[in-house]
Amino acid sequence: KPIEKNPIVVLSTIIAIGIAIRIIFVPFEIPLNSDNFVYFMYAIDHSLGQNSTIQISNNGWPLFVSFFFSLYNSVNFMDYMAIQRILSVVISSLTAIPVYFLCRKFFDEKLALLGSLIFVFEPRIIQNSTFGITDPLYILLIVVGIILILSSSYKRNYLAFLVIALASTVRIEGLFLLPAFIFIFFLKNPINKEKIFHISIAILIFILIISITSILRIEESDSDHFLSRVYVSAEELTDSPETKIYGSTINLVSAGLLNTFKFIGWSQIPLLIFVVPIGFVLMIKDRKIIKFVLTVGFFILLPAVFAFSFSSDTRYLFPIYPLFSLLALF
Repeated sequence: KPIEKNPIVVLSTIIAIGIAIRIIFVPFEIPLNSDNFVYFMYAIDHSLGQNSTIQISNNGWPLFVSFFFSLYNSVNFMDYMAIQRILSVVISSLTAIPVYFLCRKFFDEKLALLGSLIFVFEPRIIQNSTFGITDPLYILLIVVGIILILSSSYKRNYLAFLVIALASTVRIEGLFLLPAFIFIFFLKNPINKEKIFHISIAILIFILIISITSILRIEESDSDHFLSRVYVSAEELTDSPETKIYGSTINLVSAGLLNTFKFIGWSQIPLLIFVVPIGFVLMIKDRKIIKFVLTVGFFILLPAVFAFSFSSDTRYLFPIYPLFSLLALF
C-alpha cells in the first residue's frame, strides 16, 4: 500500500530505528554526571517516598523518572542510571508522533512523515537524548501543547494550557509559552465574550498546575523556583559580571541576540542548513502558517537569548527543532 495508507507502520519504524540508533550511542558504562546526576539523586529520593534535600529548580523530569525507579528493584545504581537514559531515549524517539501531527496540520501524510524523520534523525537531538536530562520530555510536551492549541476544540485548548504548565515544571522556559498560546488562540478565534471566557478557563488551569507545583516545591526547598527564578534571572541581567563586562544590560542582551542568530545557523549544520532557510522564505507566502511559526518561535527563542547572553550551548535551541522540521518540508 502507499505510504499514506500506513502512517502508523511508517511512524513505528521511524521510532524503532530512532531508539536503536540512540541506544548504540548511550554510554551505559559511564556514570551520570553534572545536571543529569543531580536529577538522578533527586529521582532516587522520591522513588523511596521521601522529599529530597537536593536543590533543583526543574523537578518535573526527575519526578517523572522517580516513578519508573519505584517500579524497579536493584542494588546496582548503574541500573537506575541506565533507566534514566533509556527513558530519555524513548521519549526523544516518541516525539516523532506529535511532530507528525504538527506537520500534518499543514502538509499531507508523506511530508508529515518526512518531518518526523527529520526530527528523530537530527544528530544533535540524537546526542542530547542519550544524556538523561530534561530536554526530550520538555520538547515532547511543548509539541503536544502546540498541536492541542491549534485544535478547534475548546477541550483540547484547555489541555494545551495544562500541558505547557507541565512543561514549565520540566523547564521553566515553558512559562514563555503562556503568552504565545494566548496569542495563537485569538489568532484562530475572533475576540468576544465567549472566547474570553474559554481563554480565562484555560489560563486558570495553567495557574492551578503552577500553583500546586509551587506549593510542593516550597514545602521541599523553601522556594517555588518559578517567581524566585525569574527574579534571580532579572537580577543577573542588571547586576552580573557579564553585565559589567559588556557595560550595560542592553549591550549584554544585544550580544545574546547576536549569539542566538549565530547558533541558529550553526545548529542547522549538517542536515537542515540547505532546507530550513529556503523553507522559511517559502513559508512567508502562507499567512496562516507564518503567524503561527513566528509567534511560537519568538517565545521559544526568548529564553535562548537570555541563555546565550551568559553561555554558549546549542541545547537551548533544541525546543525549536520541531519547527525546523516543519519549515524543512516547504
